[in-house]
Amino acid sequence: MIEQPCASDDWQGNLMVAHSTEIPTMLDESIRSVEDIRRAGECGQFRFFKMKLGKFPTLASLGRAYGTGEALGMQGILGNGAATDLACWIEARVALAHAGPAGEMNGFAKNARQYLRPPLACHAGRIELGEPSAHVLDIQAVRWNASRVATFGTHPLV
Repeated sequence: MIEQPCASDDWQGNLMVAHSTEIPTMLDESIRSVEDIRRAGECGQFRFFKMKLGKFPTLASLGRAYGTGEALGMQGILGNGAATDLACWIEARVALAHAGPAGEMNGFAKNARQYLRPPLACHAGRIELGEPSAHVLDIQAVRWNASRVATFGTHPLV
């Protein structure tokens, strides 16, 4: 697979690369909105598109983005190799609802401190999610990683 062969705003260059090779081409940095996914799908040359929680920050928006690409004949690739375990968990939950190829939800494996308890685990190359309620946010880990803590009313905000 060729991932994002040209600059994010060079749609013509990316299209030329995708058109000139039989190697599947995926857009990553060019995909910033559902409109970008539509644009990529309408070109008819891109087989894959990359999505990250940072670009589509809710389960609903990530799911809509994924579905838009699928409806246009593309496969979504979810994940971010530099994400927290919480972000990887959310992306993996969306991936469960779609039959796409493997994702890149491995950023958490690089982090020394995890936000979820129990920590995410991988076996045979797969994230073990369990039931949605199987993991809880470790507020102490969030506080430990926070640069400062503020208080709003009676609730501390990290």
